[in-house]
Amino acid sequence: MRVLAHYGNALRACRDTRKADDVLSAARYLSKGHYLKDVLLYALLDSFQGSLRRQQYRYADAEKHLARAVLIYRVFGEERSAAKALLKLSFVYACLSRNDESLEAIYEAIKILDPKEDLKLAAIARQNLASCLCDTGDPQGARAVLSESRELIERHIREDEAEIDSLLFQWLEGKIARGLGEHEDAERILLAVAEGFSDYERSYEVALVLLDLAESYLVSGDAKAVVKLVPEIEPLLVANDLDEKIISALLLFQNAIEQELLSTSTIAMVRRKIEKVGRRIC
Repeated sequence: MRVLAHYGNALRACRDTRKADDVLSAARYLSKGHYLKDVLLYALLDSFQGSLRRQQYRYADAEKHLARAVLIYRVFGEERSAAKALLKLSFVYACLSRNDESLEAIYEAIKILDPKEDLKLAAIARQNLASCLCDTGDPQGARAVLSESRELIERHIREDEAEIDSLLFQWLEGKIARGLGEHEDAERILLAVAEGFSDYERSYEVALVLLDLAESYLVSGDAKAVVKLVPEIEPLLVANDLDEKIISALLLFQNAIEQELLSTSTIAMVRRKIEKVGRRIC
């Protein structure tokens, strides 16, 4: 049953949510009667189905599955698995605009995780905390968390050769700078991050970074500077790793720039469209 559950989760990661749903539902059905012998299988299925429901925007169901997974893992002393489920749960809370609960879940995960035993997850948890603070209007708090956690995060990036995580870290620094009104620093950092993601052919991330840059230009009062982004958008319109719906959203973004109609509300709408589709993994 565990093999079937992991297969279903792999399908989810590849964004084949319909088939993933069928496989995970079958795994749960076939596992009936085994839960008393293997309660952790129940928690594993809850964790995977929670991730799936989150991806399907069924946040109430995602919360139910993930909260139950956390409870089971903690009762049976599976602290690392509980921490992973807590980080997933924090994202669900954020999507539901329950920011205090989102932060609480991250803080709980950080308390569980020992950097000496799980450097990567401990670093990710602290970066998630900073990101959550930034996204909820506390860039100063986010910078403080990054400052306190910088050595840990950089050690994870160095030891695990995590180049993409390094770009994600820099991206967060750029967003924090933008939130604090440090627009020149934000532009410098975000341009470098967009170039870095482009080198790795991560068009999805490039698109989102360009939206952050556009927002920084508008907020700083330099609306004309967004024209500089048009040449950066054009390669994305023919990118093989982007869904057609994302390309349509980017065309809307490009047209708004060219017609001098771009606003922060337009950027937010384009961002929602892109994030709803998500990045192709397989």
